[in-house]
Amino acid sequence: MRKWEMNPKWFKDYLAYTMSKYGMSLYVLGMAAEFVEDGIAAMLYGPKQSLPRLRLWRF
Repeated sequence: MRKWEMNPKWFKDYLAYTMSKYGMSLYVLGMAAEFVEDGIAAMLYGPKQSLPRLRLWRF
């Protein structure tokens, strides 16, 4: 897993975009942790993928 880039340059001109990306990342990490015992995975696709971007499925 990559480290989060906390360089101020991303917050200066791209604050709303950066916050939304961090928020989506935290959401998916939380969903994955919450449902791991139920065998449900959470994955977030990049912006070039079609909706729904968050997909849940049972293994």
